Amino acid sequence: MADDHEDDLDFKPRIDGPIRRNLGLFLAVAAILIVGPALSKMLTSYRGVVLEVRGDDMLVGLMELPPKWMDTIDAESGQIIEKSTWSWSPAPVEPEPIDTKLRDLHARYTLTYEGVIVELLPPPSQGGTTSAVVQTDDGGQEVIKLVAEHLLDAGQGDRVVKKLHSWDPVVVEKATADPAGGAILAPAPGTEPAPAAAP
Repeated sequence: MADDHEDDLDFKPRIDGPIRRNLGLFLAVAAILIVGPALSKMLTSYRGVVLEVRGDDMLVGLMELPPKWMDTIDAESGQIIEKSTWSWSPAPVEPEPIDTKLRDLHARYTLTYEGVIVELLPPPSQGGTTSAVVQTDDGGQEVIKLVAEHLLDAGQGDRVVKKLHSWDPVVVEKATADPAGGAILAPAPGTEPAPAAAP
């Protein structure tokens, strides 16, 4: 009995078969799964603009890539940020001439207006996109591309609203048909409809 007890104490589990033969591979895969994401984050580099800060998250506009939500840093909406290789997080930097598209992205995302579509512009080339000229309530004009699904049926006379932190305006009131064949512009709140143009 004593010998059996000593044998139990000396027992060492053995790993046989495929597991033993591929143990090194299993360990390598486990190391990649653990270290890979962190290493990938450190090797990533980019330049972007802060579009919106919401609590502990911020929406960042990037060049040639869709905007992405990230952990917030000490930066405000409109600031250019840069993430360099081997750094863990991006940091605010001074804007440069190469950041024109990023600044335009921020301007589009934060622009607000209300107005009426007064003209539709045909695509500049075959297969291009129709644009619309919006006369804003404050007397300005905005030209928008009608590429968003909710704008595909937008027409002359429709009233649109562009809200903060959005990419495109939305149609809030459709123009009414005019017996003369034109369109009566959707009125601004508290005003009367504009008369249709003479045939």
